Amino acid sequence: MSYDRPHDGTNDTPGPLRGVKVLDASTMLAGPLTGGLLADFGADVIKVEDIRGGDPMRLISADEQGRSVQSKISNRNKRSIAIDLRHERGQALFLDLAAQVDVVSTNFRMSTLEKWGLGYSALSAANPGLIMYHLSALGRSGSRRDDPGFARVAEAYAGLTYASGEPDGPPMFSGYAIADGVGGLHGAFSILLALYEAQRSGRGQLVELSLAGATLRMLEGLVAAYETSGRSPERTGNRNGIAPNGIYRTGDDQWIVVPISTPSMWLRFGTAIGRPELVDDERFRTNADRVRNREALDALLEPEFASRTLDQLYDALRSNEVAVGRVNSMADLFADDDAWTEGMLVRVPDTQYRRSIGMPGVIPHLSVTPGRIRHVGPDAGEHTTEVLRELLCIDDNGIDSLRLAGVIS
Repeated sequence: MSYDRPHDGTNDTPGPLRGVKVLDASTMLAGPLTGGLLADFGADVIKVEDIRGGDPMRLISADEQGRSVQSKISNRNKRSIAIDLRHERGQALFLDLAAQVDVVSTNFRMSTLEKWGLGYSALSAANPGLIMYHLSALGRSGSRRDDPGFARVAEAYAGLTYASGEPDGPPMFSGYAIADGVGGLHGAFSILLALYEAQRSGRGQLVELSLAGATLRMLEGLVAAYETSGRSPERTGNRNGIAPNGIYRTGDDQWIVVPISTPSMWLRFGTAIGRPELVDDERFRTNADRVRNREALDALLEPEFASRTLDQLYDALRSNEVAVGRVNSMADLFADDDAWTEGMLVRVPDTQYRRSIGMPGVIPHLSVTPGRIRHVGPDAGEHTTEVLRELLCIDDNGIDSLRLAGVIS
């Protein structure tokens, strides 16, 4: 079941970031996510795209008709303008726009921005109160400052890839580019910190974040393990310092997650699966015992899970207050009522597809000033004329001149 609701609840509040203007000159996933999170809560986010097809993600994620659901999600609530930043007049236009906004967000390499005359010194000279948020792959000051890079490079650099995979296998990527998600979230957080300071002092500033740094920040456990022992944490597959804690195949060929993290849950777990004697087995009394005898424990549990359906196990474990999770595919998640009623998923009308598009809902849920989805992501350059008139007071002749010169589209 799904619910056709175009935003997080039926609210018309403008959002806590109303009045904040953001010039979003970022591409791919992490940067656009940052802008999207701000736009969900009322910021006027103006996405700056290249006149030659827009954000590359539009092409990478396009269907056979050239439509991109990814772009409709990543750029929801934004306006889009198309400018040739390689053109001298395009650079001047961007500088003029930067003078009219609160935040500039970009993941162009800093050397490229400086070559175009759009580095922080130039932007802050045009707008002393400006916050410039710059996202890189590997950092701002090291020898890799200007290296090209994406999420997978950052994950590998930060140690996540090394620690992922089976003990006897090679390093593995996660099922999704985690660094893009973590980087996008850290980016929105970083901008909010700078906006708070600007509200207090009136000062703008340069905010720099790397995908590698954001990824490493969440890997506290790996860092602590190395600092404690002097040894790099190795790949353990689905195993960690808790047992049982795994992904188990059920009798109907589905998968279930069971992490038994506390002594009281271990007691309830034995009752839930009809094996209370396991609790008193000297091999399994404490978590340390269970970790030490993990193979023996799993050898007993796997047939138990394989003898029942996913629903049977899920209901039995839940009714005994044991932490349990279904391993959902996207199809499973879209079919789950709770995902829609909770607002994790919502549907937003789209004229191109002539239907409503399912997408992640607005989070977090604010009781007084909630965010909302006003519209799906626009076409590249859909608002060029509107924005140039509104922010720079350029008349029709000026806009026509820029368009004829190949500066805008």
